Amino acid sequence: MSSTSGGDPTFRDGGDFLAANRAKREQIRAEEASKAERADKTGPGEQAAEPRSDGPSTSKTLVASLIAAVVVLAVTAGVFAYLAFGSSSDDSGDLDRAGALRDAKSYAAQMLTYEAGKYDDLDRRIREIATPEFADTYIKSSQQARTANDAAQASSKGSAENAGIMSIDDREAVVLVALDNTVTSPQAPALGAGSGAYESRVKVTLTRDDGTWLVSDFEVV
Repeated sequence: MSSTSGGDPTFRDGGDFLAANRAKREQIRAEEASKAERADKTGPGEQAAEPRSDGPSTSKTLVASLIAAVVVLAVTAGVFAYLAFGSSSDDSGDLDRAGALRDAKSYAAQMLTYEAGKYDDLDRRIREIATPEFADTYIKSSQQARTANDAAQASSKGSAENAGIMSIDDREAVVLVALDNTVTSPQAPALGAGSGAYESRVKVTLTRDDGTWLVSDFEVV
């Protein structure tokens, strides 16, 4: 179940997210299979000629492929570095790192925990953990999504165990949260109990207000 800044996560959004993810994996598998098939059809003479094909074009292609692989690994490592650093970093000094991590995980889980037709409790929780401006915008912009969620009779349960500080000062903190989200719906048994949660990462912006961290932005990344 995904969300954009200022919008409520919806049952339909979660399905779109999973479908896109599956489609990407299938595309990669198809490309790998195509490469393997071409390799099988290549004759001995052609295979022997491949080592001599080391001109500028081939070299550039190889370098580009290696760079792309390095970039993917670097991005992946960066995400996990944020999580590892934020979860185990030294909390000394005046900045409330521990409080920002704790609250970001708790708030993200609360915002993705609700039942169809029971949004009064969700609205109450959002107003307790968010700035007034963000709470008003979030609740107002989620009305259409709630209608769709009621039609699907879907309920959502969010949980978060890991998070990392992206930036922090005495007034604002930006925290990357690894969020698990379980959706149940009588109209979609595949998403029901026992299917497990799907994972997403959300960037939670917190604003310091009278010693308390409050959500001022929420975005899936």
